[in-house]
Amino acid sequence: MPARFNAQEFFGKYYGIIAEGDEKPWTVELKVAASQVKYIESLPLHKSQIRIQETPEYNIYQYHLVPKFDFRQEILRWGPDVEVLGPEWFRDEVKADIAQMYKNYGL
Repeated sequence: MPARFNAQEFFGKYYGIIAEGDEKPWTVELKVAASQVKYIESLPLHKSQIRIQETPEYNIYQYHLVPKFDFRQEILRWGPDVEVLGPEWFRDEVKADIAQMYKNYGL
């Protein structure tokens, strides 16, 4: 490792450990069901998490990160309680995973 390497700085724009280093962060928006809001508030998914909308049914959170495989897996772990609102390309990736899961179960 280079002497000036700072792991916290390098991985700060990622969720997890999948990183390539030169990627630019995106603004990711997630809609979180009210039943999970307290959990997300007490254990933020990423240090960049900010609440941008609050309603009785859901909250919308914004993140500034590089959405890689491990972040997508975290979102899928939440099942129907979390929805990706943007960016559209990331929403499409999550949607494709859900479609494949649906197909895997013969539905």
